[in-house]
Amino acid sequence: MTTRFTRRILLLGLPACAFAADAAKGHSVPTEAKRFADPATELEVVRLTDPANTSLMTAPWLRSISRSQGFLLYSGDRSGSMQAWRMDLKTGESRLLTEAEALDSASLALSPDERSFYYWDRDTLKRCYFTGLRSIDVYRIPEANGRIPGLAVSNDGLYAAFGIESGSDARMQLLDLVRRTATTLSHQKAEISEPHFRPRRAQLLYRRS
Repeated sequence: MTTRFTRRILLLGLPACAFAADAAKGHSVPTEAKRFADPATELEVVRLTDPANTSLMTAPWLRSISRSQGFLLYSGDRSGSMQAWRMDLKTGESRLLTEAEALDSASLALSPDERSFYYWDRDTLKRCYFTGLRSIDVYRIPEANGRIPGLAVSNDGLYAAFGIESGSDARMQLLDLVRRTATTLSHQKAEISEPHFRPRRAQLLYRRS
């Protein structure tokens, strides 16, 4: 039996990933949630994303779940490259938030007012607003230095902290997010990373080597 292929049949037959790869910022995808019984405990588990794609949570010390608006901030490569996504926890729908060249998935950080989030795109710290998905450059690592993985945002949203390296030297930087000026807090001959702000105190914890 011969089949007459039309343009409509051909488009319907294309894999969904072909459309996802060309998805623009603001594109939404329906829920991928699936309920199943955990074989070990027999408790019901809800898988939020399709395992056919890579989906990652942000760093444990950074905020990723909205307390008032019911959404989850995460990263995934559903669009063809690792980007930031916002999932509505009521409907399961996910919305593409960024068009980053090289997103650092662990750096996604929800702002305290939940109106925006921060992330590293290569050596540029960016802030993206949920309304309009407008992104601005907050800080760029000087060319002579390299960025050390890790980011922290203070509870009041006024400061960020991160590490940079130059040769064998490493520095922990405190960035004023309002003035966009950086101050060196620690300068060492060892790698320093993973900064954490102490809540309601003018102190910072970080990992050394």
